[in-house]
Formats: sequence, C-alpha cells, structure tokens
Amino acid sequence: MGNNHYTSISVDLDSDVANTPAIAVGPFESGTFICPASMDQQNIEFHVSDTETGIYNQLASATEVKVVITAATQAYAYPIPTSALDGVKWLKICPATNDVAGVRLTFN
Repeated sequence: MGNNHYTSISVDLDSDVANTPAIAVGPFESGTFICPASMDQQNIEFHVSDTETGIYNQLASATEVKVVITAATQAYAYPIPTSALDGVKWLKICPATNDVAGVRLTFN
C-alpha cells in the first residue's frame, strides 16, 4: 500500500483532456476505476504530467502501445493500470468518445 495513503473520489470525466480534472496521484501505487450506471462501452485513456497545469501526454507502453481500459461498461470496476501511477504525479482519465459523470476512483 502506498505509504498507508488511501482516498476515494467521484469525478466527471470529459473526452477532451483539457476539460477533464487533474488528479494528484503522486503517493499512490494502485487504483480502481468504478463505472457509473450510465457508462456503456467506453474506452478509457490515461494522460500524465509532472505538474498539475503542465502538458498531459497520453500514457503508452515502452513499445508505444496506448494504455487503455477497453470497452468499460456499467456494473464493473477496473484496476487502473499500474503504469498510470508508477512515477507519475498528475493523472487525467478520459473516455475516448463521450463525457461520463459520476465515475468513482479509489487510490492506495
């Protein structure tokens, strides 16, 4: 567990990275993305930055494969990929096509 830190938040996500909230994830090692009842087949992308107001780059693997939760849908919770938290200070989570309200996130 990330230095005994734990938090749970509810956020509204925007498909435009500029309009989705920045989340401070510096002390956390793992997290969970809990879909609201309104979510249906959304790809979830992760964007990271070293500062809250900096440039957010889409997270990819070392071989440049985008890190994505594919076809996220209601009634499921998905682990946030460890690479979205490892060595990252700020995170933005974006649905690929539609805005989504009421996403619950947990981090520890």
